[in-house]
Amino acid sequence: MSIRAHVMLVALVAGVAWPAGMAAAEPWGFFLTWQRDPSTTMTVQWLEPGVPVPLVDGQQDAPRAFELPHVGEVAIDGDAAAWWTRGLEIALLGDENQQHPPHNALSAQGRVGWNDEGLLIAVRVRDDNAIEYPEISQLWAGDSVEMFVSDGVGSNHRYQVLVTPALDPAQEERRQHFLSGGSAPPADELTLTAASRATRQGYEMEILLPWANLPELDPEAGADVGLQIYVNDRSTPPDAGLREGRQRVLWYPAADAWNNPHSMHALRLTRGTTDSAGRVRLVHDAEAGSLDVYAPLGMAGETVRVTAGHYEISELSLTGRDNVAHARVDIPAPPDGRQWGALTAWHGDTFAGHIALARRHDPPDAGEITFWPEGDEAAAETLEMQRIPIDGWPAQFIQRVELTNLEPDTAYRFRADGAGREYAFGTMPSDLSRPVRVALGGDVRHNQAWMQATNRVAMQYEPDVIVWGGDLAYANGQAGNIHLWVEWFEAIDNTLVSQDGRIVPIVLAIGNHEVRGGYYHSHSDFQPTNAWRLSVAPYFYQLFAFPGHPGYGVLDFGQYMSIIVLDTDHTNPIEDQSSWLEQTLAERAHVPHVLPVYHVPGYPSHRAHDGLVSQRVREHWSPLFEGHGVEVAFENHDHAYKRTPPIRAGRPHPAGVVYIGDGAWGVGTRAVHDPAETWYLAHAESTRHAIIMTLDGPHRHFLMVSDEGEVIDEYPRRPGER
Repeated sequence: MSIRAHVMLVALVAGVAWPAGMAAAEPWGFFLTWQRDPSTTMTVQWLEPGVPVPLVDGQQDAPRAFELPHVGEVAIDGDAAAWWTRGLEIALLGDENQQHPPHNALSAQGRVGWNDEGLLIAVRVRDDNAIEYPEISQLWAGDSVEMFVSDGVGSNHRYQVLVTPALDPAQEERRQHFLSGGSAPPADELTLTAASRATRQGYEMEILLPWANLPELDPEAGADVGLQIYVNDRSTPPDAGLREGRQRVLWYPAADAWNNPHSMHALRLTRGTTDSAGRVRLVHDAEAGSLDVYAPLGMAGETVRVTAGHYEISELSLTGRDNVAHARVDIPAPPDGRQWGALTAWHGDTFAGHIALARRHDPPDAGEITFWPEGDEAAAETLEMQRIPIDGWPAQFIQRVELTNLEPDTAYRFRADGAGREYAFGTMPSDLSRPVRVALGGDVRHNQAWMQATNRVAMQYEPDVIVWGGDLAYANGQAGNIHLWVEWFEAIDNTLVSQDGRIVPIVLAIGNHEVRGGYYHSHSDFQPTNAWRLSVAPYFYQLFAFPGHPGYGVLDFGQYMSIIVLDTDHTNPIEDQSSWLEQTLAERAHVPHVLPVYHVPGYPSHRAHDGLVSQRVREHWSPLFEGHGVEVAFENHDHAYKRTPPIRAGRPHPAGVVYIGDGAWGVGTRAVHDPAETWYLAHAESTRHAIIMTLDGPHRHFLMVSDEGEVIDEYPRRPGER
């Protein structure tokens, strides 16, 4: 749910944040994988920006800031009447589908201001009950106010906080939960002051967020703050399930501030004490070429102007509709060869709203790659790349080619068009005449620093390949989260390329955070087709050559290792993969190292053992693993480390399967079940980590290493022991 303000902006893809120091025309985001036979092929790709169409008058895409008035000293007592008329008003309310709820439904209003102590936020919430979620790390699943704060829109200095109104009889006191993002101070150093009171229709809450929470910010007039506010609500008891009966309203521009530092409002601190807020929300319909203007109902009959640069787009008269004032206008075509960069609304001569439009880019030329065996540049070959547009990412194109007829276990070097240096890769051996090392994990990036720290630790072991089992950039299949893919590829560029230019190939599985809605069963229109899968997970299927459609597959490394990539109900039902899995396992009975990799664990270290998807993994896949001699399976999703004992038929058994995971490469960790009280856990702890697997003939050895380089587990402890 959302508090919407007097001005609410829906952020579209407003451009691309290029990796630091990298010119927009230079290829970047190098990514290597295989589609077949890793000993004789390599698939090489990179990302290359298109040529941006010039904007009208060179106008900027950055959103304008709303003036945030100084409200002086206030008492945090739950009654904001003393400064309610002086703060920036947040009046337009809406859910995540940009719908305006009726007045008798959950709704909220807000005020924002500042003083020398900190940022001040007040909300008045219409709600017919008070149900908080008992688990403090999941306060968002019950009645709470959730805020995202930074020292400027897009800043890496940001944090998230949830605070409860403390009106649920089952909870005796107000609770709060902080999460750090980017380079904000640690969560245990963040503070707030809050007070609330019950009202006839719901509750009112005041919150003071001290400036000390943003040590990089100098809180003086002219400074910028980024802010997003959600009001969360729950209508069912907590035991009904985490998301059952949960809703929220939010202050646009978008509903993804938890992972998108750009999905906040820009507020500029002023010493004024009057409400100078803008009063409209702009929604761009790119397909129709139109703009919707929304304002509080009290503005019906008033006029709003819309401009683009110095061009006057339209002057609109707002009319009452439902509980809002509204107008729609067709956006005229820009001057030849140009495009509108942003639209701005004005109420009189006062800035009232802004929306940045998606940039359009013409495609780059098809690139070329020149490659040769290390030390033998005279044998160089040059191939033309396949240029692939990325639907939903108009600024970016993939340049991809599969190199074939390579020699096994051989180092190669290559040059790409426009790249400022040479790169290198190695093919895999055709047999285990030497040890092979694989780094494994999942849940890759909540935070750039966390991902890069684990990347660096893994690189110290010189892996031949990295395998990530889903939840890669946490972009949720949404165009508004493109910046997360930019940062994900940037982290690979920064830390998975050795000093001599060697790039480590990566094999990927799909996770819920690659998919809109997370799981196929959250979509009533599910169809087992390539087109449908692409519609809900566009970036996973477009950015990576393997596994490709249908979202699961097998990669055979000679006759010694097979990595089987599976989809845990994200774009394919688990049971629909069972026949394929059984045949795939049967055909590899002779392979000593058969390694299934997937996202949701059958044996979770944090979540409930009886979770729906976990049950389905155990029901449909575990018997196949056991029946075909699989000895190790790799699971993720729970943001912790775990290793089970060998399990067969639902109980420990020396001839069973060891499940290793649980996906904490570069994410915030979660509490784990106590192994002493959980029959299926041999080892579990809340630690970011990489799993380093070494294959040496018939033997496997696992070293689990934290993101700080400490060994947290080893299995087995003696060579040859299973």
